[in-house]
Amino acid sequence: MYKVRIRYNTKVSEGSDLHWRVLIDGKENLATFVKLSIPTYTTKELVDGVEKWHIACDADRIQWNGTECTIS
Repeated sequence: MYKVRIRYNTKVSEGSDLHWRVLIDGKENLATFVKLSIPTYTTKELVDGVEKWHIACDADRIQWNGTECTIS
């Protein structure tokens, strides 16, 4: 089971389309698209003293197709 947190990437480099931060068990991955096929919930966490809000889930499966992520 993976602990997944997804939030908007507010520091996108100019010309990049990596608009989503996908944190899987605490490790960050950047994505252009995220598809969720499971129940989700929201979380709020402090990151370096700043509140960050996430769409969250506990996933059995995570698939990557390039920079597109499907979570189920």
